[in-house]
Amino acid sequence: MTLPKLEVGYGLGRGQASFTTGARSATQAMTGVKECPLAAVLVFASVKYDLEAVLQGVYSVVGDVPLIGATTAGEICDGPQQESVVVVPLASPYLKVRVGLGEGVSKNWRQAVAQAVNSPEIEPSW
Repeated sequence: MTLPKLEVGYGLGRGQASFTTGARSATQAMTGVKECPLAAVLVFASVKYDLEAVLQGVYSVVGDVPLIGATTAGEICDGPQQESVVVVPLASPYLKVRVGLGEGVSKNWRQAVAQAVNSPEIEPSW
């Protein structure tokens, strides 16, 4: 059996409870992942939500995988959306994702980028 090279899902959720909206969006998104291991999950959430609670909801569904995303003033999922949470899992046996963190982007973006690319989490493993 040959695995697909890449599986991508998407989920869009709305609601009052941040954790539940994150979990619901992630559950819907995971229906697009059938065979491959998760490599990363993208999350874009309206600023109306408690981001920490949204992420806890997403992690409760997808487990411990690299998560990349942002808060937004508008989300994109089958067209423009408002006040929603969008989750996009990327799954592949050929994709390895690592995430570095840079802080203080608005004060000094160059320093933040340098901090992110030099973080030990993204050092090569070969």
